[in-house]
Amino acid sequence: MITAASSLFAQHHQTDTWGIGVHGRNDFSWDKFESSGGPAISFKAPKIPIFWDLSLGLKSNWLNIGVSGDYYFLDKTFAEEINLGWFLGIGAYFWFTNSSIREDTWSRFSGGIRIPIGISWIFRKKLEVFGAWIPHFGAGFWNGSDSHSGIYFPDGSLTFEAGVRYWF
Repeated sequence: MITAASSLFAQHHQTDTWGIGVHGRNDFSWDKFESSGGPAISFKAPKIPIFWDLSLGLKSNWLNIGVSGDYYFLDKTFAEEINLGWFLGIGAYFWFTNSSIREDTWSRFSGGIRIPIGISWIFRKKLEVFGAWIPHFGAGFWNGSDSHSGIYFPDGSLTFEAGVRYWF
């Protein structure tokens, strides 16, 4: 029983090595429930407890660039025999979005906090597959057409991510 209990509280990710990966994401904005997303790069530096994310979303007449950093205050293994775990954290994000569709042109800067909740499977000690659901809460500044202008609070989205990460 002691061994089973300790596996629930064992740290899941390594802290003394580099991790880098790629993932796809889809964001569903609270405002009009618009969907956006695209590829992202994920990385973790040794001894720094932050998981970083750089994202880029491109569509016809639309650009989204984002950066975020998350601290996992819970990062636990629940199936030690296969190294399957879960995490819960808190982080910060900053996004810039620009859209130009016909006469409706606008730019948005937004930032705030995010709460990543996910699962992670590290197999072969080097390769990780992960997925997360991440609510975002913050404020945004919109500049552009009459329909998109001013400061918005609360601003946010629900993000879904899935990807792979390699640990050096």
